[in-house]
Amino acid sequence: MNRYARSPRLDEILAEEFGKLRHDYTFFSFSSPVPYLLLGPCRIWLPIIVNGGGEISFKNGKWRHTGVGIFQRITGQESVVIPELEVAEASKKIQEQLAKNGIPYEEQPPLEPIIILFMTNTTVGDLEDAPYAVVTIPMLKRYIRKQDRQDCTNAISPEENDKLIKALAKKRSSLLLICFRIICKNNA
Repeated sequence: MNRYARSPRLDEILAEEFGKLRHDYTFFSFSSPVPYLLLGPCRIWLPIIVNGGGEISFKNGKWRHTGVGIFQRITGQESVVIPELEVAEASKKIQEQLAKNGIPYEEQPPLEPIIILFMTNTTVGDLEDAPYAVVTIPMLKRYIRKQDRQDCTNAISPEENDKLIKALAKKRSSLLLICFRIICKNNA
């Protein structure tokens, strides 16, 4: 995702939606091992952004993206290829970051991927056996609240929440400051 696009960018839209959730949610935008991450009271939500039109469905164990013409495919229309690969890569990065910061794999909260459709002309087809939830922006906040209210087996304590926030946030600013100091020291 491009964080230097024209406003409203995807991260701004997500921040606005997640900002309407209760205070026990923390949204990471380009500050965690993955571009977007939402730490909730029961789990870590992993938003997977789909920015293309057409119909999205899941049939016979495969994701289908139909209703997109050949011209759109040639000119770079984004499609739902294999979200499982993106989820596997992102979950590995998150688990490694948490383990590196002192949270063992056994103590890490569950990771819940969610596919978010941004385009208004994207329709949802048959998703009966889909491994991940597929929601539109207007339904996102309601879906997350409902899942955390109904399906919360192991709530994250405030101490664990603080520990997770510290572990997930990257220290980019300190690295830039160190690099800046080295450059300035060498030029002086």
